[in-house]
Amino acid sequence: MKRTSTQQKKPPSRGPIASDSSSSSSAIAQRSPSRRSFWIITSLGSFLILVVGIGLLANRWSVGSQIVELRRSCDQAVRASDWPSVERIARQWAVLEPNSVRPWTMAASASRAMGDLKGCADYLAQLPDAAPVEAFHELSLLQMEALVQPLAARQTCERTLRIYPGDNESSLRLMFIDTMLCQRDKVSGEAKRAIRAGADLRATYAYLFTANWITFSNGAKLNRFWLEKDPQNEVFQIAAVAHEIHDRDSSTPNAETTNADASSFNQHTQLYELLERYPHSIELRMIALSKHLQAGQVAEVGELLDVQSEDFLSDGRYWRFRGWYLAAQEQWPEATAAYQRALEIYPFDFSSQNELAGILRRIQGIEASQDMQAKANLGIELQLTFLGAANFEAVSQADYQRLADYLELCGETDFSNGLRKHLR
Repeated sequence: MKRTSTQQKKPPSRGPIASDSSSSSSAIAQRSPSRRSFWIITSLGSFLILVVGIGLLANRWSVGSQIVELRRSCDQAVRASDWPSVERIARQWAVLEPNSVRPWTMAASASRAMGDLKGCADYLAQLPDAAPVEAFHELSLLQMEALVQPLAARQTCERTLRIYPGDNESSLRLMFIDTMLCQRDKVSGEAKRAIRAGADLRATYAYLFTANWITFSNGAKLNRFWLEKDPQNEVFQIAAVAHEIHDRDSSTPNAETTNADASSFNQHTQLYELLERYPHSIELRMIALSKHLQAGQVAEVGELLDVQSEDFLSDGRYWRFRGWYLAAQEQWPEATAAYQRALEIYPFDFSSQNELAGILRRIQGIEASQDMQAKANLGIELQLTFLGAANFEAVSQADYQRLADYLELCGETDFSNGLRKHLR
């Protein structure tokens, strides 16, 4: 009898189940520290932000309290006329509130009260753009007159006009300084800007008309005075000689003056010494051109015109002298084109109008030149009027009306209408 062998089945392995359970526990164990770290870091970050915020608020409160106290102390010092204390406190105040107007103006007032005009100007120069326009007026006037700093005054006027484009006082002061310095293109540019910005007065149109030729009777003396403070300044050197030569040329000959020839020789020597030192100077070259033109020296005019600088070529006077040079060689079409170019750049050049009228009369007849000659005659009459006036304010209403007519004849109706607005 066969014995049947009975095979006992092994119970199923529980290994995988145990393994899954272990993995899950491990994953939970791994995730839990990460979550705890995240919440710890987040909590710490929030706490730090809170601490920093509280610190900033506390600092702001502290600074604000200091400003209030400094303002109160400053007012007390003003009432007591304790100007040294006013200046000291205002300086401390300005450190905490540099963009505030009042600490700078109070420090400036204290310096002025103590007779320290330079200190006053230094404080006013720190004013933020929000300062009232009168403060900038005070600064430029101090720089121009008390401190003898015309270039600094010029910069202040330019800054003022960037902040207050319609400020006619700074505009007139800027044009006066540039006329004194013979910066003719800048005078013309500012006059046009002022008219566009509504910062124009009657005198603005006088500066526009006279920009290319006007000088002041005290121009040489004032530039020499400025030179004493800044002996190497190129602008002052050139302007001083320009005013001196103009004054001598425009003065009436005096029979009792025995040194007129010597004076003329000295000015001629200065002119060419400066021109050799500063060959890029437009003003010096234009003066030299005028001298040779008056003497009828064609070759010398041609030599001085032999320049390639864009600055010279963009100056209407260059093209007027070129027109004369070409006309002297009877190159009529080329001369006509040169004069027309001069008038495109500077429409109020009555000298170019007069000389162009002469060419038109020669090559086309009297009738063709009549309108141009009429404009030139009025311009020449106005030049004599403005040269004879003590200042632009002394020019009569009737003469300003004639100036408006001249501007219109020159095709500049916007300018003529602007001037008539002031005459009504």
